[in-house]
Amino acid sequence: MQVTKVQYYSIRSKDKPTDLVVDSTGLKIYGEGEWKTRVHGKQKRRAWRKFHLAIDLNNRETAAIELTSVRVHDEKVLPFLVKEQKDIGNVYADGAYVSKNCFDAIAEIGGEPIIPLHAKMGVARNNPSRGQLLRNQLIQKIRAAGGKGKWKKESTYHKRSLVENQIFRFKKILGGTLSSRIFANQITEAKIKTLILNTMTSLGMPQSYKVA
Repeated sequence: MQVTKVQYYSIRSKDKPTDLVVDSTGLKIYGEGEWKTRVHGKQKRRAWRKFHLAIDLNNRETAAIELTSVRVHDEKVLPFLVKEQKDIGNVYADGAYVSKNCFDAIAEIGGEPIIPLHAKMGVARNNPSRGQLLRNQLIQKIRAAGGKGKWKKESTYHKRSLVENQIFRFKKILGGTLSSRIFANQITEAKIKTLILNTMTSLGMPQSYKVA
């Protein structure tokens, strides 16, 4: 698999380990506008790129991105997103990242995986890797909590939704399409948009409070 060079954007807090949230979304290329498609019909083949990102929960900025074809599975990209990160706390991800290479990558950077696993998943017993040991521990935690649903509440898994919020902001503010037709230029476009959103985030985020 050919991947782009990972680019790091955020200036992270040195006060505590960084918690990361990893996810992906699709960015449209070559597509017609929705109204034109509705009126005149589909005229060109629609194509997509897969936009992988890791969010730094300390400052809500995007810490790393990858742009790949839609055929590249999420679990193949996580190691590239996190491999240069240091002083990592929790790494939040959904069920698309349950593979051995994801857990090994998280173990390599000293992170703690917060990834939902089935409580009945078997543990690795024969010479487990560091990542498999982390997965074994996670399975035991889920079982001890009484199942995946209760574990999600106890483990603060809900923080994973912050990456979905970041994706929403990215598409709402900067659009969900890539204008460039050359892949190398699409990578540059995705980087520029990420830098713009990080700059906006660094200037200040809305403060939400629970109203009694």
